[in-house]
Amino acid sequence: YEIVDCDWSSDVCSSDLTLATAQEEMLAAYRAQNWDRASAALDQLRTMAPDLAMLWDLYAGRIDDYRREPPGVDWNGVTVARTK
Repeated sequence: YEIVDCDWSSDVCSSDLTLATAQEEMLAAYRAQNWDRASAALDQLRTMAPDLAMLWDLYAGRIDDYRREPPGVDWNGVTVARTK
């Protein structure tokens, strides 16, 4: 989460809101196990915020893993680390 205190009509705040909305959409698809939609949203996020590439790569790797081994219908969105 990020505390945002700005004039929402400014370009900076508007782009922050657009990024936050796009990330929420990606996470909703991810939690719904809609891997195609989540991947497409990640592609959009990569262009919007390339400085967060490490985070986008993390989610892309998880999506790839879950495509190979789906987490199951009762999955709550939590990823369990299998290695240190």
